[in-house]
Amino acid sequence: MFNTYKTEFEELFGTPIINVASVNNLETIVGLIAKSPRPQEKWFSVHNYHEIQSAVREGKDLFSKYLTEYNKAVNVFEEEVYDERIYDIFDKCEGKYQSFTRIVNGSYKKDLKWLRANLKSNEKIDFDTFHKYVRNVKRVLDYKKAINQKGSDFKMSLGLHYQEVDTDWNQIEQALTTTREIIEWHQGRNITTSLKDLLIRPAGRVEQLLTSYNQLKQTSKEIQHSVKVLLTEFPNFIHLLGANIASVSIDELNATLQNEWEKAESYFLFVDGFANLLHNPLSLNVTGLKEDLVGLTKFNHELRILNDILQDSSSVLGEAFKGEGTDWDRLLGFMDSFSNLYKYNVRINQEFKNLLLHGGLTASIDETALRNCINKFEKDMPLFKEALPKVFSGFEGPEQYWPIIAFIERLRDFKEQVTEWQSWFAKVSPYFRSYLPFNETKALLERTVQLKKLQTSLDGQLETLKNIFGDRFTGYTTNWEKIFDALAWTDEWHELFIDTEMPEQIVEFVSAEGKKDVSELIHLITVMKGELEKTEGLESSFHLYFTISVIFITDFSLVSLSELSSFTDIRLGAIDLLEDWIRYQRLEKHADSMGLNRFMLAIKKEEIGDHTFKNLFQKRFFKLWLDQIYIKEPMLYEFDADAMNTDVTTFRKLDRNSNGLNVNRIKEKLESNRNHAINALAYRRELQIIQAEIGKKKRHYPIRKLMNVTASLFMEIKPCLLMSPLSVSQFLDASVVQFDVVIFDEASQIFSEDAIGAIVRGKQVIIVGDTKQLPPTNFFHSSMIDEDFDEDEQEEEAVYESILEECAHVLPAINLRWHYRSKHETLINFSNQAFYHNNLITFPSADNGPYLGAELVHVEGGIYERGGSKTNKKEAETIAKLVLEHFRSHPGQSLGVIAFSEAQASAIEAELANQRTNNPIYERFFQEGAQEEFFIKSLENVQGDERDVIFLSIGYAKAMDQSLHYNFGPLSKARGERRLNVAVTRAKYHMKLVSSLMPSDLSDAKVNGNAGLRLLKDYMQTVMDGKLPVSMTQHEEMEFDSPFEEDVFRVITDLGYKVKTQVGCSGYRIDLAVVDPLDEDKFVLGIECDGKAYHSSKVARDRDRLRQQVLEGLGWKIYRIWSQEWFKKRKFEIERLKHRLESLRY
Repeated sequence: MFNTYKTEFEELFGTPIINVASVNNLETIVGLIAKSPRPQEKWFSVHNYHEIQSAVREGKDLFSKYLTEYNKAVNVFEEEVYDERIYDIFDKCEGKYQSFTRIVNGSYKKDLKWLRANLKSNEKIDFDTFHKYVRNVKRVLDYKKAINQKGSDFKMSLGLHYQEVDTDWNQIEQALTTTREIIEWHQGRNITTSLKDLLIRPAGRVEQLLTSYNQLKQTSKEIQHSVKVLLTEFPNFIHLLGANIASVSIDELNATLQNEWEKAESYFLFVDGFANLLHNPLSLNVTGLKEDLVGLTKFNHELRILNDILQDSSSVLGEAFKGEGTDWDRLLGFMDSFSNLYKYNVRINQEFKNLLLHGGLTASIDETALRNCINKFEKDMPLFKEALPKVFSGFEGPEQYWPIIAFIERLRDFKEQVTEWQSWFAKVSPYFRSYLPFNETKALLERTVQLKKLQTSLDGQLETLKNIFGDRFTGYTTNWEKIFDALAWTDEWHELFIDTEMPEQIVEFVSAEGKKDVSELIHLITVMKGELEKTEGLESSFHLYFTISVIFITDFSLVSLSELSSFTDIRLGAIDLLEDWIRYQRLEKHADSMGLNRFMLAIKKEEIGDHTFKNLFQKRFFKLWLDQIYIKEPMLYEFDADAMNTDVTTFRKLDRNSNGLNVNRIKEKLESNRNHAINALAYRRELQIIQAEIGKKKRHYPIRKLMNVTASLFMEIKPCLLMSPLSVSQFLDASVVQFDVVIFDEASQIFSEDAIGAIVRGKQVIIVGDTKQLPPTNFFHSSMIDEDFDEDEQEEEAVYESILEECAHVLPAINLRWHYRSKHETLINFSNQAFYHNNLITFPSADNGPYLGAELVHVEGGIYERGGSKTNKKEAETIAKLVLEHFRSHPGQSLGVIAFSEAQASAIEAELANQRTNNPIYERFFQEGAQEEFFIKSLENVQGDERDVIFLSIGYAKAMDQSLHYNFGPLSKARGERRLNVAVTRAKYHMKLVSSLMPSDLSDAKVNGNAGLRLLKDYMQTVMDGKLPVSMTQHEEMEFDSPFEEDVFRVITDLGYKVKTQVGCSGYRIDLAVVDPLDEDKFVLGIECDGKAYHSSKVARDRDRLRQQVLEGLGWKIYRIWSQEWFKKRKFEIERLKHRLESLRY
């Protein structure tokens, strides 16, 4: 029974059940299973567990808030009040309903009536109550929407546990906790599939598991009880099992009990047999029997030992062993004798063994002769030792202990040496006197050997001496005096040619003694002497035209005839260059007069390779010049890159921290002023008025009046106001409220007359805007008044001067040139060239991937319905599909759609609504209230907006009859190009220009007279080609700002990398950019040198922090090279650069 349950639980929990403790350990996990947590499959993953735990906390909090708000509202409102229109009413309450004019607003009355109809009571409500009720209902709807949005996620994570508003979140938390405890119980082991299935789908199996476990536990308790009984009856049994019974293996316990039972059984059988051997078993007692058994045991043991000894003795002693009659004393005497033999290391040979074993020697040995020989050895050995001590050196101890064999071998060797000596002496003795002593004979023999060696050595040198001395050497009869005389003459001969090489002809002539006529040589010498006398007169002329010491670098008298002949032949062959030579001589003298003689000498001596004199001179000149600058500017000489980099890093940190410190300083100052004003007696009356207004329910002061009577306190509490120009004029009295500074933003859209009211209320004014963007027009006014407005047929709307343009003529201007929005330079490059004359500072991107920059999407067959809806339905359909495709492929990027007309924007919105109906999974991307929510707008109201991605729909296209009207709505009107500038600069990362027209469809003759259309065509061409038109390009590609950058460029290319120079489109460019070897659309490293771009920055923040910060935000990895370090430690800097480039590969 136990083994059955044991196997079942081992398979379920994946752990062996060894002992009682193992069974007890299962109680925890069985108890957890009994709680029936019913987890989902993904709960068993640690990673998913934390996500689910977070989701439960979020769901519990969300439902708690929802139920709280709903329970508050359930007694107040009918269910019909939870309608989407509440959002529109809420926006009105926050906006236009705030004005007292709401009481005459029909919309307000209608909304108030609808809300009252959905109240469970018939109470009358004022605006504050109405606003509060709308806010409460909206809050319930917000929570309900959030729940619906998260519902699918909750269902996926929690399974059947999720029951929407009926969900028991506490039970889910308890189930999660139980699941976690089950996972922890396994201590890192995988949970078996059987256990997972049991937990997920218990279906009554939990009760069966509990029953099985209780039976297993009961069985293990019975086993434990049985063992305790055994230990009580048989205490020594504990040594077999161990002190802790619960930890004993049940299998081991079973085997032990079986073994002990078998022993006990055999013991009883033995006792039964032993009783039969006793003569009188009844007369024995237990004590006596135990003593007898001990004696018998010892006797039996000694008997076995004796038997073993006797068996061994028989095999060892042989015939000497006589059993119990063996003479042991005699045998011991023999053993003592043998011990003495072994004590002296005596080896017993076979013959001696036979003598001992059989009582005599073999037949081949005479026993008497052996004894005589031994006696003679004993007598003669001392005599040998005394007569021949060197022969027997090495033998130690008394002679009777010497090894006989070694002694005989030493005598045999000595005899052989004496015999050999006698043989040699017999050969040489005839050559000596018979009476010659031995010592003299030995000395003569040694000298004879030495002479023989000398003769052998001399015979080996005969050939060499013959080669050296020629016929003068005749072997042992050579006349050495003649040889010495010839050597002395040769020494004198060498002195004649000590400074020059000896001519081979003369050597041959002198060596061939007696074979040539000496008179011929004497004749030649005489002729040569005459010729030399003739040339002596030319030496002075040669000195007149040539500097001998420079040409030959020696005295003229030492110049060889061959050198002189070669010199003249070369000059005569290049006689046409004589004038150049003379000119060079004059320049050399001039250079010498300017102190450049050392330089001229150096370049003549050294190999200059491919370099020109000019390059060498300039390098040396600039090096000396730089040394002088170092002397005058020690800071430059002491420049250290590591210290500079440390300073730059410290500056960046401090500069960034200063922003936060400034914010804190301003907050502290404002808070101090606010507290002082609230507590000051001077403002007590104004404070009371404000507090009274806060406590009122009705009959409030008009805002203008309230501002007038509390202006002093109000400006202390709120020193900065954000208002429109018209609101300033409406609510602030110029005679009471004055500002230190008035700032206008987006001033290009503000009418001058609207701005005047704000200007007169300020001591200083700052007007911020872009004259290249939308001007103030009557476009909206006319559109709202005339319901039949036709944007294709409208008259030219009036374009007015903005406050920005008015003030540009009289106020000093500061241009903000840095452009931050576009994360890819091609998005702003067109506007920078077309509108800002390339004055904007833009920054290149390190990545030129497919979803960056601008792209043209051509809509084939798009028709503009000019006489009907004034829309391009096919283009609107394309835009709608692209929107859904964008959210599918790039859900993390915000999106906006801009249309050239309101009609086209409405068509896109309608088509997108249809698409959304068929694709509800994308609804979350169209939720309102997000930080950068999706929008569809026309050109007129998009200024100020930006998104990661912008789709720009032109909409205008050919009509059904393929005719094209060049009236593109607002773009075709005066200053329409500004609208284009606004539209094409709204994207941060990517712009899709969607058009049914191609650039070639727009006739140059038609568009050249209209700035908006002409620039539209240029922009379409730019997007299609990926580069600016040639007509707009103002700067040719620059190569290098300095030779320093060129040197760095060559080093990197030599390392095997592709490098682009001056990367960028505007005034700021990255000096060198290393192309990614794996993707040529990307740059792996941007290299900045401290050249022109670095020095041109007027402030450290720009050059040392902001530029690199912006570039790193665009994906660049920036590497700085300091020119001083490059010039001073070029090899080190190259290795550092190489290491940096290699590190980017991995």
